[in-house]
Amino acid sequence: MRLTGKVAIVTGAASGMGAATARVFAREGAKVVIADVLEEEGAKLAAQLSQHVLAYPVNIFEHRRVSKISGDSVKRIQLESG
Repeated sequence: MRLTGKVAIVTGAASGMGAATARVFAREGAKVVIADVLEEEGAKLAAQLSQHVLAYPVNIFEHRRVSKISGDSVKRIQLESG
């Protein structure tokens, strides 16, 4: 597992190429944040992949929300990982 211990934030990850990227990263051991405006689809994919995958609903055009992704997601991953 080449990405163990890494955190990957993948935008547009609820479907298509973003979802494929999230799947590969999770399979390789990364803790993955699925950042997408498609909240329900992102949550479904996160539930399918592993406990180390989070869905983070965000529209990348909302700059304030985007700037919070990394800090918020790392905190959530740390809390959920124990």
